[in-house]
Amino acid sequence: MYNGEIKMRKLFFLMLCLSVSLFAFEPKTTGVLLLHGKTGTASKSWDSFQSYFERAGFVVLAKDMPWSKNRYIDKTYEASLQEVDDCVKELKAKGVKQIVVIGHSMGSNVALAYASFHPVDALVLLAPGHNPDKTIAPYKSSVDLAKSMIDEGKGSETASFADLNVGKQFTRQMRADVYYSFFSPDGLSAMSLRAKQLPQNTPVLYVVGKQDPLTEKNGMEIFDALPKTSKSHYSIVNADHMGTVNESMEEVALWIKAL
Repeated sequence: MYNGEIKMRKLFFLMLCLSVSLFAFEPKTTGVLLLHGKTGTASKSWDSFQSYFERAGFVVLAKDMPWSKNRYIDKTYEASLQEVDDCVKELKAKGVKQIVVIGHSMGSNVALAYASFHPVDALVLLAPGHNPDKTIAPYKSSVDLAKSMIDEGKGSETASFADLNVGKQFTRQMRADVYYSFFSPDGLSAMSLRAKQLPQNTPVLYVVGKQDPLTEKNGMEIFDALPKTSKSHYSIVNADHMGTVNESMEEVALWIKAL
């Protein structure tokens, strides 16, 4: 898609948002939880994005999660979802009326899984990554190893397992049960399965970068698996995997306000 076409689509979307008579999601009563990507950090991943939303009046929370650079990966996927829930409770304790969960890359994966079990008011998936149900080959031998260790009662033991980040493959030392919970193709991190379980009428803004083949490849397939709602939107921005965050922040803010 040419840059001109992307600009036209973005302009049309912004005009559609602005055409809403009243903003239902008032920023001061809307809690926004930001979930960074694989090996990212809250400060580096969301610096400009968080500042933009706070200036707009939203109540924003961003923390280093279990898949962050300094913690990678220190607890199971299930326990990670509980940590996300603790963050949501922290936002609610501040008096917000709506909860919007925004994820980038692996953070989008976790955001979708969380929303499929804990209803949220809106979901924003930026350059969604970590699709073990779609990218099976690089992980298969490691997933099989982790499963066998768990079956042998050695789930708490560590081993060297395959990993993939922005197209680059490497190995990491990790507990077998932790690895399996994140990389099993039919586990909680399988986005195509979680998409089908999302509660009806949950609005989703799904944003992919034109220069990011990792997310544009499977993006529409996962978006199409989501429950159909007139408020959901699939957007393409002129950015790569990391650049999608800042490139989309104005669009994301307007979309949330227009819900």
